[in-house]
Amino acid sequence: MLNFNRSNEIEIMDSGDYTDEELRGDFKNIRLANKLTRTYSNLKSILNDIINKKNLEDITILDVGTGMADIPLELANHCSENGTRAKIKGIDPNPRAIKIAREFIKDHRDIEFEARSIQDFRDDEKFDFVISNHTLHHIPDADILETLNKMFRMARHGLIISDIRRTRLGHCGASIISKFIGNRLTSNDTPASIRKALSKSELIQVLQESDIENYRIEYSFPYKFILVAEKGQNSTKSF
Repeated sequence: MLNFNRSNEIEIMDSGDYTDEELRGDFKNIRLANKLTRTYSNLKSILNDIINKKNLEDITILDVGTGMADIPLELANHCSENGTRAKIKGIDPNPRAIKIAREFIKDHRDIEFEARSIQDFRDDEKFDFVISNHTLHHIPDADILETLNKMFRMARHGLIISDIRRTRLGHCGASIISKFIGNRLTSNDTPASIRKALSKSELIQVLQESDIENYRIEYSFPYKFILVAEKGQNSTKSF
């Protein structure tokens, strides 16, 4: 049975012990999972709501932990289709991930990449939106609060974080499904990611201790959540 304490184990992805082909295959599996869990459509809808509310025509987006850059590509295409000019920077501390992202995106004029950690940015390096997907669970307890605060400080209009949360049901499902996946990273790291993720109560506690205001959390079955924090609104916190 899953120990409900958050795990500090190291995922294969974070260890560097894999080939580029394994990492590329894992990213493709994550992309499929993002489609199946409606992550793309949810992020687009949330971004669109804030853009329309604030009447924004030109925006900048920072994608933290970009991986293969599937999120930047989806958002760039969405903004273009809806008449919003978007410049997107995808960052990842793993140079091998950035290499794959550049292969995947190729020469998209509105997307650029940098092998860089969020902690390397100055607070005055601002973006209209700071987003991340499947990144928070990689961050150890000691760094989560400051990472969230920094991302919020860097966002002019909104912070949007999509990730998994630690549930027994989610872990059970991931453990079963992962047995049928041929990719070594995906097979190992899918259940490991859930063991490393924050539970609902831990997420709420961290947010209560943070500098983040005007936020809401949207939960989806069986183990996903999206945190949305808008700036320029009256102070609210919705769990």
